[in-house]
Amino acid sequence: MPEENSKNNHRRKKVLMALIPAVFLALVGGIFYWHYARTHITTDDAYVAGSIYAVSFRVPGMVSQVLVHDNQPVEAGQVLAVLDATDYEVALKEAQANLKTLQARWTSAQLAVPLESDQTQARISESQAGAGAVEKSLSEVREQLRRAQEETKSLKALLDKAAWDRDRFQNLYKVQAISKQHYDEALTQFQVAESRYQGALAGQQAMQKNLESVQEQIKRARAQVDLAQTGTQTVKIKKQLAEAAKAEQALAEARLEQAQLRLSYTRIKAPARGQITKKNCETGQQVQTGQPLMALVALENLWVIANYKETDLTRVKSGQKVSIKVDTFSGIKLRGRVDSIMAGTGSAFSLFPPENATGNFVKIVQRIPVKIVLDQAEKKRPVLRLGMSVIPTILIEQ
Repeated sequence: MPEENSKNNHRRKKVLMALIPAVFLALVGGIFYWHYARTHITTDDAYVAGSIYAVSFRVPGMVSQVLVHDNQPVEAGQVLAVLDATDYEVALKEAQANLKTLQARWTSAQLAVPLESDQTQARISESQAGAGAVEKSLSEVREQLRRAQEETKSLKALLDKAAWDRDRFQNLYKVQAISKQHYDEALTQFQVAESRYQGALAGQQAMQKNLESVQEQIKRARAQVDLAQTGTQTVKIKKQLAEAAKAEQALAEARLEQAQLRLSYTRIKAPARGQITKKNCETGQQVQTGQPLMALVALENLWVIANYKETDLTRVKSGQKVSIKVDTFSGIKLRGRVDSIMAGTGSAFSLFPPENATGNFVKIVQRIPVKIVLDQAEKKRPVLRLGMSVIPTILIEQ
């Protein structure tokens, strides 16, 4: 019996000696896994994303050429398809002709303004000079009329005296107080005085009519001045017409630019370097503005969208390094870094976000998309495709 107990003790020692390394290795492995889990955040809910350009014409028309096919690589600026440009070329020629017409109108309007202004100033100066000359002659006529009136007044006094002498000498002659010679002399003096008075009176009346004529001339001259001054309004009108012609020219230039743009829109060019996919365009097809014809995927500008559990993002921040495994390329690891974390969970931006306030609530761990950009300096990176499954691992700094 003691011998059997000794054998059992020996076996226990062997089993214990065999378990100690296994327990030690398990402990070391557990510590390593705990440390790895604390410093490496990974998920298999991730895929490759990138820019997808929807290619379409900006003007309607009939497709005359399709220069690419599905899955064809293209360079930025490469022509992809062409519309029949006949209508747009005609519109461009019309716009050019219209612009030339309005440019000529604008030039003519520019020349008309200073010409009209100079002519108006000349007419105003001429009419003002004429009015000044007539007004000067009016002063002279008034002076002549004043003198004629004074002379007529003087001759009227002489006539009155001669009439009084005539009547006095006539009475004296009747009573034989004077000779007939003296009476005839008095009568002659009266007749001479009356003739001179009548002549002066006729001259005064002529002067009066001349004055009235000059006054009418002054009215007409002033009216001519007013009429000439209305030419300033004509100048303003011509200036407004010139401004309108300038605006029409600017509008024609804009329409010409628009026609040039619409003509250029008849050729679709690749917005970036990439690969054509989902081509839905053939020669002779009638297309409308914005109608999707093909898609262009920029394969050089890709990133990874990784949907991490919200509980894994406690210490994740922008700039942290990421190791990426691609399901398509086993054994190859790509490098990247955390670019940003989405502002909400994926479900919050879904078409029908959850309404936890209604019905029964079941708490589940949410996932938040994290954008990971690839290291562009990596030379031997394989060609990735949109939607490829990847497994990114974020390296958390301690």
